[in-house]
Amino acid sequence: MKREDAQSYVKRQKEFYLDLIVYIFLSLVFTGIWFVYDHGTNFWPKYIYFWGGLYIIYKFIKAGNLAFLRGVLPFADPDWEAKKVDKLVGKPEQEKDKTKKK
Repeated sequence: MKREDAQSYVKRQKEFYLDLIVYIFLSLVFTGIWFVYDHGTNFWPKYIYFWGGLYIIYKFIKAGNLAFLRGVLPFADPDWEAKKVDKLVGKPEQEKDKTKKK
């Protein structure tokens, strides 16, 4: 793995973990607010759990933590965009490999 790729991977991991910590913290805060002020009403923090949970799942996949899903979800691969652009432009993999060796 190249240094730039490793730095990018570590940056995505860091962003995921920070987002996870914020999600957990805000979930606890909003649940506390509900418990103190609205205890007898509808449990409205469930909407925060749902949408925040979807965002965390997205960040988890984007961070590259689901490598085993790359066969099922090819866009989960970090290099998917570059490969797709090369395919659409018509640059075969052999030419790409030849240019890297030079």
